[in-house]
Amino acid sequence: MVALAILSALATLAIPRLLAFRARALRSEAQTHLAFIAKAEQIYFGDQRVFTDDLGRLNLALSGSPRYLYGFTTDATPSQSARNDTAELLASGGGGTFSPTQMVDAFGVLLTEVALPPAPVTPTTFCVAAVGNADADPVLDQWTVSQDGIVVNVVSDLEDGL
Repeated sequence: MVALAILSALATLAIPRLLAFRARALRSEAQTHLAFIAKAEQIYFGDQRVFTDDLGRLNLALSGSPRYLYGFTTDATPSQSARNDTAELLASGGGGTFSPTQMVDAFGVLLTEVALPPAPVTPTTFCVAAVGNADADPVLDQWTVSQDGIVVNVVSDLEDGL
């Protein structure tokens, strides 16, 4: 009985830490993909002398089951495309071989552009965003990165704010 009590106490302490560690690891997905999209924007700007909010023009190709939705909150640079976030890109037949089944809120509803924090694109500036649910609560984890490479955790989904 004593051994069972000790194991129960250890599990009570360890499980929340393990879940927090898992959530922080999931957040690295957002940071990695945002850095990739930002680099693709810089390359596109080098070729075209203008930034774009069309993920198709950036040749974005995700695979697997990402937990975050990525994109922009504008859709007019250089022209309207309806491919300014990964959900729209997938619906248009592009964007790789990823499954959007993990891009959901705490209630299982697929994330859309409206969940993204402000992430506009102009011909000379850009901000790309990511939104996802890292720990299954109603708060969505929101990230942005600008043309200057500044990564911001706009809203933290983790209780400890890490």
